[in-house]
Amino acid sequence: MKILQVYLSCLIPHLLLIAMLGSDGASAQSWKYIAPMNHERASAQAVTLQDGRILLIGGFDNSTALNSCEIYDPNTNVWTPTGNMAEVRQRFGACLLKDGRVVVAGGLQAIDNGGLVPTSNGCEVYNPKAGAWQQFQPMSDKRENIPILALPDGKVFICGGLDGSTGTYLNSGVILDPNANTYRSIAPMPIATFGQICFYDSIHNHVLIEGGSFGGLGGTYPTSLQIYDLNSDTWTLGSPSNVEHSTLDGIRMPDGTLCCLGGPSGLVASDVIEALHPPYDQWEIIGHLTSPRWLGQPALASTDSVLFIGGNNDPGVNTNVFDSTNWFNYSTETTSEGPILNNARQEFCSAVSKVVDSLHPCRNRTVVLVFGGASVSGQVLNSCEELELGAASNNAFGFQVPHQIAIVGTPCTTYDTTFTISNLGCDSLLIDSLAITGINSNLFATSDTSINIPSGSNGCLRLIASPNASGNYSAVLNFRAEQ
Repeated sequence: MKILQVYLSCLIPHLLLIAMLGSDGASAQSWKYIAPMNHERASAQAVTLQDGRILLIGGFDNSTALNSCEIYDPNTNVWTPTGNMAEVRQRFGACLLKDGRVVVAGGLQAIDNGGLVPTSNGCEVYNPKAGAWQQFQPMSDKRENIPILALPDGKVFICGGLDGSTGTYLNSGVILDPNANTYRSIAPMPIATFGQICFYDSIHNHVLIEGGSFGGLGGTYPTSLQIYDLNSDTWTLGSPSNVEHSTLDGIRMPDGTLCCLGGPSGLVASDVIEALHPPYDQWEIIGHLTSPRWLGQPALASTDSVLFIGGNNDPGVNTNVFDSTNWFNYSTETTSEGPILNNARQEFCSAVSKVVDSLHPCRNRTVVLVFGGASVSGQVLNSCEELELGAASNNAFGFQVPHQIAIVGTPCTTYDTTFTISNLGCDSLLIDSLAITGINSNLFATSDTSINIPSGSNGCLRLIASPNASGNYSAVLNFRAEQ
């Protein structure tokens, strides 16, 4: 089930169609360009917001680090600028909180051309409703190339990294309380690393830190698994991985397994795919990529299929950047070549999204999206691409709103309109738990509290308001739909 929202604003009444999504057949798999970003970006962060839009944050372009941000709507293929961060940052951490806000931490404040680089100790939070950022108090340590992890209690786990302004590798860590704007220091890590994979173990309430780097490019890439106990504030060392891994290599599978694909090994790349299955006590090599690569991105295309996109196989040189992709089937542990990108790219952002099919509004499409990144010789891109995967599961729901509806009235003028709600393919559609929120939404009332609509049929919902003062009123009509 999914909450549906119909926005009511200061326009004139229209009939409204709410289209429910069903399944669709697979389509030919090839990458196609979508609308480019407003700005070139590499080493940025992409966070999928709760409404399905995707927030692109910071990064660097061909000359400088960025504080700008923009939002992509996969249903309209439109980019919209949003509030800037207070600080420029690239190679930083980002995560989505349960309440829908986005936290960022640390990062480099200039392009890394070798040598010491200014580094941030700042943390900020983005409010999608306001489209604006707010600064937290700074961390005690400057750190970059850090994953950050939203914990089940709403707090944020931050550890390790590199202070690029001094060249110091960090074993310190903090837990940020975004509601109280406070940090709690945690016990130091056994091994100082940056660029590590950060993973939550819900079985034991542990945070797992896999791999990373010490000593920079050509330095040490430990295979260590460092385990932090959130209950006791203690670290232990777990089973080491068979090969080295870093930030962009890991992905969580639906069964809770940490799956790592490729990665750095000194000045060369790896093709090894290995898994750390629950209860997270033993690594297993489960396959190989068709060629060694790192600085690409794995995307979870289905419950057992991972698409590994782009990257390179010459760490630090970055001339052999890939436009190729690999499919890895988790169930059968097999790898095959995937569709070719239009642009070779590394250090890009990716997301998996479901979008309404404009030709069949009762259905949706699952797509993999890639944004920006660096191409051959470090050229930073603003181009973006989409790969359609085809069918979504039968119980996936979505919605679209072709028109908006509102009330502009004088005292004692009754507003009365009827919505037509069409079931365009679900076996049976139950809409219940209606609620109205917004400005002066207490003026609005509905004729029904639930509607059951058979396949291929329409239902009607009457919306009435009797304002006692002239003015503009807006509201959001919230549906819960269940098949």
